[in-house]
Amino acid sequence: APVGWTKTFEFSEADQRCAMDAIDEWVDKTSAGRLNVRPEMLPWDAIQTSLEKIIYGGRIDNPYDQARLSAFVKHLFSPRSYDKDFALAGGHDEKGEFVPFVKIPDCHNYNGFHSWIVNELKDISSPKFLGLPEDTN
Repeated sequence: APVGWTKTFEFSEADQRCAMDAIDEWVDKTSAGRLNVRPEMLPWDAIQTSLEKIIYGGRIDNPYDQARLSAFVKHLFSPRSYDKDFALAGGHDEKGEFVPFVKIPDCHNYNGFHSWIVNELKDISSPKFLGLPEDTN
C-alpha cells in the first residue's frame, strides 16, 4: 500500500485525465473566455467534491483512507495553492513548527514548471513529503 494509506487503490491515468478534464471544465466555465481567473473565483467546493466523491473517492472503501484523500484534496485544491511559496508538502520540526518541504515555484509558464519538476523534484520519495515520519515503512 502507498505510504499513509491502508491499502492500494487502482487509480489510473484515466482517473487522472478525468480529474484534469473536470478541473478544466470548472475553470473554463468560470473564466467565460477570459485568459485569467482570480483563484478565489473558482468553485473550489465543487472541484473538491468532484475529486473526493466522484473521481477518486468512489474507489475508497474505508473512512481512514477517505480522510487521507479529503485532506490532500482540501489542501491542494484551494485558493491558497496559487500563493507564491505555497507548501505542497510539509511537516513539523522538533519544536512543532511547520516546515515546508516542497513549495510552489515562482514560475509563470510551462517551461518554468517543467524545469522545476525535472531539476528540483528529483527525489521526493521520502515519507516526510506526506507528513509522515521518515522511518515509516
